[in-house]
Amino acid sequence: MAARAHGRLLNTYGPTETTVVATVADLTEWVGETVPIGRPVAELSCRIGDDGELLISGPQLATGYLDQPDLTAGRFRNGPSGREYRTGDRVHRNPAGDLEFLGRLDSQLKISGIRIEPGEIESALLAVDGIEQAGIRTLT
Repeated sequence: MAARAHGRLLNTYGPTETTVVATVADLTEWVGETVPIGRPVAELSCRIGDDGELLISGPQLATGYLDQPDLTAGRFRNGPSGREYRTGDRVHRNPAGDLEFLGRLDSQLKISGIRIEPGEIESALLAVDGIEQAGIRTLT
């Protein structure tokens, strides 16, 4: 039998666009193979799009990206609960009703919490004289 520390263990999830914490799961009594990201915090709403993408709405949502109207238009839209943010994260609800993270719908990476867009790296490489082809491949 494993020793258990006293206290609570919480798993929080949330992109910066939702003021960081969007969902919380209490893992104090958790036993399972996958770690849930939980349920929405107060005043936020989470729904799962047809493609499995997590969509978040509520007053904590950012208004968009500074000086990037195309990126803003691609990630923020009007949904059934009002303005919502397309996270790019694929999720599902487990039998207990908690959200579980399944992966990304795109090729975005995070290294030490910093978002890396492989397409931006490819574009920068292609801008260098003498480079004719560039590609980023991720291992799963």
